[in-house]
This record gives sequence, C-alpha cells and structure tokens, in this order.
Amino acid sequence: NRQRASKIVRVKSHELENLIGLLNSVSNLCAMENAENSRHLLRRLTQFVRYKHGRRGQLLPLADELAMAEVLFELSRARFGEQLVTEVVCAPGGGVDLNACYVPHYAVLAFVENSVYHAFNDTEPPWRVAVRVRRSYGTVTVVVDDNGGGFDPQPYVHRDGAVRAADAETYGSLPVTLARLSAQFGRGHTVQLESTPDGGTRAEITIPVG
Repeated sequence: NRQRASKIVRVKSHELENLIGLLNSVSNLCAMENAENSRHLLRRLTQFVRYKHGRRGQLLPLADELAMAEVLFELSRARFGEQLVTEVVCAPGGGVDLNACYVPHYAVLAFVENSVYHAFNDTEPPWRVAVRVRRSYGTVTVVVDDNGGGFDPQPYVHRDGAVRAADAETYGSLPVTLARLSAQFGRGHTVQLESTPDGGTRAEITIPVG
C-alpha cells in the first residue's frame, strides 16, 4: 500500500547528506585523478549501499560486518583525506572463526557509522576511529573507539531491549540496534558504552559464539 511504499523509500536526512558527500568526493576524484581509482571507489560505494539497504533483517557472519567497516572507512577517507585515521584489527586466537560467528545485520556497523558520521561534529581533526576484535573461547568482543565529541550514554546503558514506538522504524539507530542484539542473544551478550564530552566514545559489544 501507499503508506508502506512511503516507509520503504524514506531516507533519513543525515544518511542522504552523507551519501551525497561521498558521491561528491568520488566525482571530484574523477576530475582530478585517473579513472581507475574513481571506478574502484564507485564500486566500493555500490557494494556498501547494497549491503546496508539490501540485507536488512538478515543474520550475517561477523566477518561480513567487519569487511563492510573496512569499506566504510575507505570511502570516508576518500572524503576526509588525512583528517580521518581508521583501523580494523582482529586479534588471533580463541579458536573462533569470524565467518561462523553470526550477528544481526548492521549490529556492529551501526556503532562504526555513528562514529564516522556523528562523533566529529564541531571537533577538530585529526579524527580517529578504530575497530578491534578480541576472541576468547565462547565469546567475541568488538570494540569501537573514537576521539569525537561524545554523548550522554546513560539512556542506553541499562536498556532491557524495549524500543519506543517512535524509534521502531529507525533502523541502525542505537536503541534499535541494542534491541536487535538483545532479541538475538538475550542475556548471553553485553554492550558497554562509555562516552564523555570531548573525550570520545567507546562501545564494547560481547557476543556468544556457537
């Protein structure tokens, strides 16, 4: 019906703004650099958009989420240049195959995207975002760190997984992401948020394996 179609095509304004910013960066590269580099970035952007909007609601390997974090970082560095410093580090060990560890789609990328798109408003570069993965027997922990402006984490720290009706359609928002993790893993997972004004944000997500 018409109402459902409206929900499908609606794009949050900040997402559209950032997508336009990325496309403008690629267009500038087309004018200034060789076509091969530009084509590569366009392919990466297409890959990211397809993953973000085409795989909603799926349960996916954690390795896929981390691979898309790399893609998001590559695209963001094309936009911000040396002002943005990023890294994805996966520690070995624990006997854990990240391709066999499944998470809800965008459950990790939501935290990464929040850092890239929102943490650095009204802050000075260099901006830094890091994703680090620790493996141990029975669990995997993903830590997303940034040195951005921070926010008040208290409304989210002790959530029970319930989502207000106003938030229910905001896919990728922090409340919805926490609720989806809770629905998938119940008491078997933890999310710790630490954030201070001008002190950056640290999200630590621990999920069970197997």
